[in-house]
Amino acid sequence: MPLPGSSKPHILIIMEKYRAGDPSSGIISTTEHQVLRSLTSTGLATYATAHYDAEELHHQGQQFKLAGDGVLVDYCRQVRPDVILFDPILRRSISPNPNPVTLAFLHWKAGFPILGVLWDAGPCSIQMYDADFPFCQHVILSDNFNPTGCSVNPSRFSWDWWCPTDSRIVNDPGYARTLDVSFPTHMGPELQEIVTQMASHGIEISTPSTHVPVEEFYDLYKRAKIKFKVSDKVPKHRVFEATLCGSLLLEPACTVTNRYFVPGREYVTYEYGNWAEAAEKARYYLDHEGERQQIARAGYEKATSTYTATRWWTKAFWHLFGNASPLGGYP
Repeated sequence: MPLPGSSKPHILIIMEKYRAGDPSSGIISTTEHQVLRSLTSTGLATYATAHYDAEELHHQGQQFKLAGDGVLVDYCRQVRPDVILFDPILRRSISPNPNPVTLAFLHWKAGFPILGVLWDAGPCSIQMYDADFPFCQHVILSDNFNPTGCSVNPSRFSWDWWCPTDSRIVNDPGYARTLDVSFPTHMGPELQEIVTQMASHGIEISTPSTHVPVEEFYDLYKRAKIKFKVSDKVPKHRVFEATLCGSLLLEPACTVTNRYFVPGREYVTYEYGNWAEAAEKARYYLDHEGERQQIARAGYEKATSTYTATRWWTKAFWHLFGNASPLGGYP
């Protein structure tokens, strides 16, 4: 139920605090940005958190110790959330998640709606969701993976989504573009050839580290003229982060990004594996700043009008409650 004095829905977010559920790393999970910060930026709801890897409960500025699943049940009864959002770690070797029996009790016995979320879907993670978390009424797949053929109950999954972001630190079309090309460091054997091809066209490349605060990570995106995407897989959050930051997105033509953006008008494509073509196109748009800005601006306007955190959270509530959603109808 809403907090006293508030008409906004109240959400209990059960999630990891540290990357890969490993407190010893000291690295805050990216879901802190995707979930907590994005929700805070919208102002749509209030929330409490339960970090299962850090054994922490947080509510209204207070911190409690999560000492076993019994405490989690009592905590839910105390804060009375309208929705529980559950963001598990889906690795058999690392399993700090709350006991599925406890979560099943919270849904089927205590009556709390539970919304699941999965940022990096695949056949194994879908099957783990089916086996361990059948109590999640709806599961959002934020990377467009289609679970049909992998799940025993594919109808509870929806996959035509994007990743929510904190607009307060991402959106900034007026940032000075002082860098040529940005692309990720975690690439495979193709990395050296890409570096060679870019260098042969006189292109300076910048590689953001994933082990820095999220503000620093997006600062690099906001200063890059071009965001170079290498993967030929389904769209990940980098597609939307790049366009929200106002960079020109350059990525393989074989992805389904064209379901979200118009090729040639809102982003630029190249043939996957043809790194020479990718470098040539990067050089072209660096030399033709007016065209680069026009396409980058179109992608930015599409992202900031359509793929926003406000719309993501409104859509998530609609999938659980339909037209009775406290956040309104389908966005």
